[in-house]
Amino acid sequence: MGQRLFIGDPANSNAVTVIGGNYFINLMDHAHGTTTASSGLIVDANKSTSELRTGALYLGTSGSDTLITATAAELNTLDGITSTVAELNLLDGVSGLVQADFTKLAAVDSTAAELNIVDGGTSATSTTLADADRLVVNDNGTMVQVALTDLETYMETSLDTLSNVTSVGTLTALTVDDVAINGKVVTMTGSSGDTATMTVGTNGTFDLTTVDTAAAAANMTLTADGTFEAVGSTITLDSGGAINLEPAAGSAILLDGTISVDAGVVTGATSITSTAFVGTLSTAAQANVTSLGTLTALTVDNVAINGATIGHTGDTDLMTVASGVLTVAGEVDATSLDISGDADIDGTTNLDNTDIDGSLTVDGAIDLNATTLDIDASDDIDIDTSTVLWMSALV
Repeated sequence: MGQRLFIGDPANSNAVTVIGGNYFINLMDHAHGTTTASSGLIVDANKSTSELRTGALYLGTSGSDTLITATAAELNTLDGITSTVAELNLLDGVSGLVQADFTKLAAVDSTAAELNIVDGGTSATSTTLADADRLVVNDNGTMVQVALTDLETYMETSLDTLSNVTSVGTLTALTVDDVAINGKVVTMTGSSGDTATMTVGTNGTFDLTTVDTAAAAANMTLTADGTFEAVGSTITLDSGGAINLEPAAGSAILLDGTISVDAGVVTGATSITSTAFVGTLSTAAQANVTSLGTLTALTVDNVAINGATIGHTGDTDLMTVASGVLTVAGEVDATSLDISGDADIDGTTNLDNTDIDGSLTVDGAIDLNATTLDIDASDDIDIDTSTVLWMSALV
């Protein structure tokens, strides 16, 4: 029983009470706070002891304590933790963490500076972007790095709406739907191969060309909801066909602010110069016309001229002219006739009261039927022997 101090009846073990002795004193005879084999457990002034071994560990108040089921190996994983209580308290209330989550964290090799960029940092670094630079993209649930070249390809082929873009840099070419802009040339495609092209050249020249590959009329229409003005130092209308100026009914074409062309009638022109007028002059009096070109025919009142014939509207070939010859297909009725030169009269000539100054040569018969024949003594009458002179009623 060891060195114990008993009180009671030694003959009756149930009546003996141990009240002390060296046995108990030896159990407590060691430094407080130091766990000693086969000795009592005495904590130090801080309620600590150096070792504690037990087959089962319960924590909690008596009657509501909880058995700690963690193994020694599991508890040993806590050895070496340097986190503060405040740091561990960050996990207080966090749910859903499993070992796989910590495995993912173990694979992270980002630096604090790199993670801080994601943490809403506002600082920026001046960087010249290159094709090989990367952007972080959520690829259908998987976070990946994408090269800037991939982003460029996507934007060139997939983006069709940029409603918030108000300006861009200088482009070398641009295609918007069926409109292509390349340098100084804007090409609009109406259908396959059918285009309207606007070109700006040197010194601000501007060219607008329409093309129709089906050889149909690639017409051009300029419509103004108001006044349309073409202003330039020189305006040239160069057409392979007609040039039609078609104002609305009742409206006129005004030239130089003075000359009006309305329904085929020109007014306000003080003079019109041309080398080839055609058509009919509707105004009878043309006092200012002093010369005309070569006409094929001309009718002046009742006188008609057509080619080499001159006549009346009732006898259009009365006179015919040739080189040095005038042929009259009718009578010549004149109050006075002065012929300078020879007169060759083929036919009967009836001369009433004829005064001949000079020589008279008659080839043929002369029938003188007059009451008086006055022959001036200074005149000679040459009668050819073949000529027959008939005189009747001569006094």
